[in-house]
Amino acid sequence: MVSTNEEVISEVPSTEQLNSEIQGITEEDFERAQKTFQLGKKNLFLNKYDESVNNFGDACKIYSAKYGEMDSQCADIYYFYGRALLELARVENTVLGNALNGVPEETGPIDDSRYGNPDDVAAEEKIEISEKVIDALCENPDDAKTEAAATTTTETTECEKPIETTTEAPIATETATEETGEAEAEGEEEGEEEEEAEGEEEDIRNDEQVKDEAEAEDISNLQRSWEMFELAKLIFSKSFENDLQFRNKRIAECLLKLGEISIEQEIYEQAITDVTESIRLQEELEQRDERMLAESYYQLGLAQQFNNLFTEANETYQKSINIMQLRIEKLNGRLSSIQDGADAELERNTIKDEIAELEALIPEMQAKLEEVNEQGQQSLNLIKEAKECFLNSMSEESKTNGAANGDVKDITNLVKSKRKFSASEEGETTKKTRVSTDGTTVEVTETETPAPEPIATA
Repeated sequence: MVSTNEEVISEVPSTEQLNSEIQGITEEDFERAQKTFQLGKKNLFLNKYDESVNNFGDACKIYSAKYGEMDSQCADIYYFYGRALLELARVENTVLGNALNGVPEETGPIDDSRYGNPDDVAAEEKIEISEKVIDALCENPDDAKTEAAATTTTETTECEKPIETTTEAPIATETATEETGEAEAEGEEEGEEEEEAEGEEEDIRNDEQVKDEAEAEDISNLQRSWEMFELAKLIFSKSFENDLQFRNKRIAECLLKLGEISIEQEIYEQAITDVTESIRLQEELEQRDERMLAESYYQLGLAQQFNNLFTEANETYQKSINIMQLRIEKLNGRLSSIQDGADAELERNTIKDEIAELEALIPEMQAKLEEVNEQGQQSLNLIKEAKECFLNSMSEESKTNGAANGDVKDITNLVKSKRKFSASEEGETTKKTRVSTDGTTVEVTETETPAPEPIATA
């Protein structure tokens, strides 16, 4: 995303600005803002996202002006405002996609046979068509033609009028006239330069204003939604220290929505990070919202699937299915334990509606599970085919190189091995003989060479 936490914090107004704004807010304004906030929730649940966005936007202005943008009183409004903006962005994307579906892409030449060729029209017909066009564009064609003729006649008369010249004017008069003309010309030039400078400055200011307006319009609802969730998460993380259950649940909700925005923007790694952290916080809660946890696992599986992590997505989708099935079992248990009373029928209907909704979601999750398994198998097949193609290409390349260089020859006879002694060399031995003379021992070294073999004679 474009913004960061630091940029969001930098947009918070100063204390003096807030004090000046608070002074202009009455109790009636604040009560109206509270009603607008509740109306925004109602419109959000009724899928009236345009109205909901407007309601939350109006309420945000009053709340932030009264308490300050970083006050804990504003966290809930930021969260719901972000939800409305996210749903509105999804609707806009869906509408745009549906509008483009079924539109053929025409890449060939345009068939204008229905309209004819303009070059084939006769000259008289062209004149007639031109007159009809003029008649259609002018409110009073006769006046237009008369005015055009009068203008032409006047121009002709002025052009044909002879130019009168005076050759007897005094030289002094001519000199004075020239000086006056030069002074007037200089003054006119200075005035034109000043006007041009002022015009350039005004153009620059207009360009900057247009640029600022364009940048403000370029901020999409998805971007604004991300900013609201980031701001709400920041406030929840710094507040509600006395109620960690509430704080961590709301932080987990913000992280889940931030992950959904990242999926919409195809930033899947960031989505996996945010949703995984949301699941961690939810599982640490003493009282878990099983519907929210199942939805979180579904969103995580979706991000993993889009990121080609099919094995992980398979496991994550299965966890979501298991949680929904466990939720259905618990609801059936509650349904059987409801005692008769004033609100018993209403409670039964509420539980039955939730059970029906969950039972309708499970087949969709099963289909998603089959889809990711099929995609994973296709991915494995593609990897296998790529590996086989690589090995085949390497084999073909080695064969081609061998054929180009000729037959492979045995060169083992060219390799030098350790030299072996001949039989004659092996027969030579060295002996050491000890000779004793007068009590003294002396060693004498003798080399014996075997006698040569006799030559055979016939």
